[in-house]
Amino acid sequence: MKEAARAVEAVALAEIKALSSHENSSAKGSQKPEGVTLTFEEYSSLTCKAREAEELSKTKVVDAMLQVDEANVSNMEVLKKVEEATEEIKTSKKALEEALNRVEAANKGKLAVEEALRKWRSEHGQKRRSINNSAKFKNPPPISP
Repeated sequence: MKEAARAVEAVALAEIKALSSHENSSAKGSQKPEGVTLTFEEYSSLTCKAREAEELSKTKVVDAMLQVDEANVSNMEVLKKVEEATEEIKTSKKALEEALNRVEAANKGKLAVEEALRKWRSEHGQKRRSINNSAKFKNPPPISP
């Protein structure tokens, strides 16, 4: 790529010098023009190098564009996977929220039933029996000999 640029630059400089020397000679009168004199072989060689450099740079540009296209395709695949993962997360989050709502409703129902049972027991004069008051666990009366 750099070689191509140098070759094109050398040709351009030669043309600029030739034009500027031609303009200077026209402005000064009939003086002999100064400039770079190239043989036909040198000129042909420089133009050939410039063409080769241009073709090489075009090839590199095409290769770079192909790499960019491949990267874009890969990027699109990654974005699609991210979108799918995001949708799965949303679905899981919704299911979790629904489960939490069911748990909360069940807990509220349980508390309501417990409160109703307490109220019913207090209205009917029943109290919970403790293990110590149970007939099964009372000490038997001492046996007399």
